[in-house]
Amino acid sequence: MDRNTALGQPVKISGLPWVRLAMLMGVIIVGFQATAAPPQALSNVALTLFDQEAWVEGTLPEIAVSEGTTLAIGIPETTRLASVRAQLNPEITAQRFELNRVPSSKAAFLEMALGEPVRIRRGPDRAALEGVLVAGSPVMVQTAAGLQNASLENLVFPTLMLTDQSFIRVTLSGSGALVGQLQYAAEGLNWKAVYELSYFPEDRRVFIEPWAHISNGTNQDFKNAELILNAGTLNRSNPPPPMRPEFSRMSLAAAEDAGLSELQSTGLYHQWRLSQRADLPSQTDIKLPLQMPFEAEAEVVYRMRSQVQSYRAEVDTRAVTVPGFLRVTPTLAQEERNAPIAAGIARVFNVGDDSRAFFQGEDTIGTVPHGEPFEVALGQAFDIRLRRKVTSFRVLGNRAREIGLELQLENTGESDAKVILIEAIGGDFTLMNASPELKLGPNQSVNGDLMITRGDTMNLAYKIRLNF
Repeated sequence: MDRNTALGQPVKISGLPWVRLAMLMGVIIVGFQATAAPPQALSNVALTLFDQEAWVEGTLPEIAVSEGTTLAIGIPETTRLASVRAQLNPEITAQRFELNRVPSSKAAFLEMALGEPVRIRRGPDRAALEGVLVAGSPVMVQTAAGLQNASLENLVFPTLMLTDQSFIRVTLSGSGALVGQLQYAAEGLNWKAVYELSYFPEDRRVFIEPWAHISNGTNQDFKNAELILNAGTLNRSNPPPPMRPEFSRMSLAAAEDAGLSELQSTGLYHQWRLSQRADLPSQTDIKLPLQMPFEAEAEVVYRMRSQVQSYRAEVDTRAVTVPGFLRVTPTLAQEERNAPIAAGIARVFNVGDDSRAFFQGEDTIGTVPHGEPFEVALGQAFDIRLRRKVTSFRVLGNRAREIGLELQLENTGESDAKVILIEAIGGDFTLMNASPELKLGPNQSVNGDLMITRGDTMNLAYKIRLNF
């Protein structure tokens, strides 16, 4: 049976080997269905996506309702029953919601099948012994001959009806034509921003292309859905598990004619309402433009943070590499868009004089308020090196030390480098003397904001009295 056929009708489990049954449960089985009618789909679907889950809203099928009518709506297997909401016309009310899920394992399947009539096939002639499943671990069947042990691959469930998708069954009260909306929360539907940054070193400018990677890790297909993307984490008392670490497969939507998005703020979150609707198949990811590209000021800086030891340490003058960062300062044009930098991934491409771009690195960034600067870590720079050497160390009683250090910064690269040096000191201290480039900094530190020309070496020194 193919997937489309399975979507449209129930499946009867009858003595399948466990390997086939496991495949069926992983791909087809979703829940028990009391009637043969397949679950129906919502129309005019809108997905409001956060970084870990989504709220799904859609129009219910237009059916004639009489007292006790039930309606089954196909949903992702991660839907929470507590989050389900229905908004119906005044003549119709929702009396009951029931959630039916995919059994995700052999144990889950057996738990769901407890109390079901069953036949045990045994012996060379495969004669069947009838009974009722009463336990799943170990598998036990109550028969007229007494309690019997069995294995799942030898069981036949003659009346067990299963469908290939989870669903919500709504029991309705009233009469008339149903008009309404259904809303629910589902994990496994999420999005993250990806910013592709083309950095022009000579101009100290960066061209930023914002994209949205939208992920559907559920078993449900969504067709022609409206997409509303939220920057900001939805506060939940029982949060869903983290996002999947990587995408399953990616279909790239063309940036042309995309229409981009409408920007708005909800106070707690910032929203992008994409003007184009999109298909989001099960276990698939798509990439869509988030907003118009923009330019910003940018420069590469190197930041070295060292911890000054309060005890006599072994002298080590080996050079260490210095980490580099791309510091981006949005311009007024970006301010006017009133859009934050959403949490996600920033990828940096360095554009040379010949206009060729090479990939320089990527970093995870958090949400940044609009107009505020942010940094993208690029990794360790092999051509910016630092050597530290303790030149003096004196113990001044039980609660004081006097420490002197020499620092040597070397730039062997092809361009000048801006280096921010932070010497962190774990305690109250007095700066006794220091090179002119070094100053007292915040949070118990000695800092230097330095520019080292290419091929040059800079020597620095300072002495502190550290009090405990």
